Amino acid sequence: VEDFRSATSDFSGRTVFVVPGEEVLLTSAKVPSRQQRQIMQAVPFVVEERLAQDVEDCFFALGDRDSDGNVRVAVTDRSLMDSWINQLSELALNVTTIVSENDLVACRDSLHAIQDQRRVHLGWGQGRGLSGRVDDLPMLVSLTANNGSLELEGEAEALELQVSELEASGTAVDVKPLDTSAFLALALGYNGQQINLRQSPYRLEERTTRSVQVWRSVAGLAVVGLLLHLLLQFGQGLYLSIKAEELRGQSLALYSEIFPADRNVRDIRRRWRSHLG
Repeated sequence: VEDFRSATSDFSGRTVFVVPGEEVLLTSAKVPSRQQRQIMQAVPFVVEERLAQDVEDCFFALGDRDSDGNVRVAVTDRSLMDSWINQLSELALNVTTIVSENDLVACRDSLHAIQDQRRVHLGWGQGRGLSGRVDDLPMLVSLTANNGSLELEGEAEALELQVSELEASGTAVDVKPLDTSAFLALALGYNGQQINLRQSPYRLEERTTRSVQVWRSVAGLAVVGLLLHLLLQFGQGLYLSIKAEELRGQSLALYSEIFPADRNVRDIRRRWRSHLG
C-alpha cells in the first residue's frame, strides 16, 4: 500500500476506481417519473425483493435509462461504500468515478464473459453484469438473459469442465484466449456509460490539473482582452459619432450663413455641390 501511495502521489489526472463485481448488484427499476429526487426515493422499494439485505443497509446509485425505459441501478452495501471512500481519502488521487468490475464487461450481441484467474465476470445487454467464481460459471450463466450462446475469454484448459457442463445444458460456448490481463481487458471496456457509484453523498468534484488551470487562465485573459477591445471600439465609435454630429451642425450653420434664402436643407453636401457647380 505504501509503495502504491508513493507511486501515485505525483499523479493529478483523472482516476477511475474499480471495485469487486461480487459486491455490486447491477439491476434496473421501472420508474415512470423523470425527476431525480422521486426516482431515488422509489428505486429502493422497486428492487427490494432482489436484495439479500435490508434496504436501509444498501447504497443505491442510478445510471441512464436502458432501451426499455427502465432506470439502471447499482446496489452495494453502505458500509462497504464507506470503507472504499475511506481508503480513497488516504490516497492523493483525483478519484471522481467508482465502477464495478461486472459493469466493465464489453457487451456484444451475445452473453460475454472474462476469466479473471479463479473468478469470472459476465456482461450482457442493458448494462447488466455478474461476477463470481469460475466454478460457478454454469450457475451464473443460468441467472443471465442467456440466448443460448456464450462468448468466453480465458484459458480453455482451466475452463474445460465448466464449458462441458454449459454445452450439455444447451449453451453454445465460444472460448477465446485472453491476450491481456483480465483487469486490462475490463479497463478497455470503460466508456463512461458505466454507473458511477460516487454519487451523493459520496460525490467528489473533479480537481483540475495544473495544465487545465493554466489554459483556463489563458482563456480568462483572452476573454478579458476581447471585452476591453470591444469596449474600446464602442467608445471610439461613440466619440466619432458625437464629433460627426458636431461637424454636421457647423456645416449647417455655415451654409445658412452663406445662403440664408435656402430653407429646408436636407442634403447639405448635395446643395453645396449644386451651388459650387
